[in-house]
Amino acid sequence: MTTTLEESMNLFSKIPQIEHAYPIVRKDEDTANTTKPTVITIADSFFWQFFNGPFAWSFTDMKYWYYFSSIYPDSYQNPITTKEIDLVEELTTGMLSLFWLQQQT
Repeated sequence: MTTTLEESMNLFSKIPQIEHAYPIVRKDEDTANTTKPTVITIADSFFWQFFNGPFAWSFTDMKYWYYFSSIYPDSYQNPITTKEIDLVEELTTGMLSLFWLQQQT
């Protein structure tokens, strides 16, 4: 017999079942001839789940400036920081600059 968490809580009434918003993300296999933009994202650690996940499929070249300091994926092989590059050139050569902001908790 399988017991759900709700059943094991010995509640007075049932927990209402609500529909949650979960994205459906898929990658089209026929993207070889598709033009994709390049992007530079300046964000905190929350962005890792997007950088290493399906969000990266949408871009040809995706750079992640972790806390406006370390630059990934370049820092995987050789550590590089924003102090070592020409910021104006980097920000103007990309097709898109994304600034990922979130409220502190």
